[in-house]
Amino acid sequence: STVDWTNALWGSNQQWLVYSGATSLSGLPALTVINWDDASGLDFDGIGTFSLASVGNNVVLNYTAIIPEPSRAMLLLLGLLSLGFRRRRNGF
Repeated sequence: STVDWTNALWGSNQQWLVYSGATSLSGLPALTVINWDDASGLDFDGIGTFSLASVGNNVVLNYTAIIPEPSRAMLLLLGLLSLGFRRRRNGF
């Protein structure tokens, strides 16, 4: 695979046209996504979700990016900074 889940494309919601039909569509099946690996071995799990939808007479594939909550990101950053200061103070 040449997919790279760290590419900026996967950081925002996307939509692709899969099929353009002449009649109304309904009852699309659920889309099951397995945990794909990208070219570097990074798992898809936790990056986003895919779903099929009917928009007018078209079938589209929607990608919804999972964006971490700011509070979680801030806690992670503070934890890393405190670890760095502790290592620096201890001479590591």
